[in-house]
Amino acid sequence: MGELLDAVLAEQITIREGDRFRKVSRAEAAVRALIQKAMRGDAKSCSMLLKLTQQSGEFEKNRLPYNLIRRIIVNPKDGSEVEY
Repeated sequence: MGELLDAVLAEQITIREGDRFRKVSRAEAAVRALIQKAMRGDAKSCSMLLKLTQQSGEFEKNRLPYNLIRRIIVNPKDGSEVEY
């Protein structure tokens, strides 16, 4: 089910911003709609936006930026690891 949800949220759709159209993922469109509702004063949307922001770690004071990506290949036969 998670793979299906990821695939649907990654699909591109067309949205209108003022007088122009552009393509964005369904996930981005959903977040933009949530922000617009919150800005209009919808209490549920505002609460949900704050929860999502908190869960993403945006409110952490000493948030560390991602500056290192490690790749580790695990051999399924013996469990040994190789880092790239």
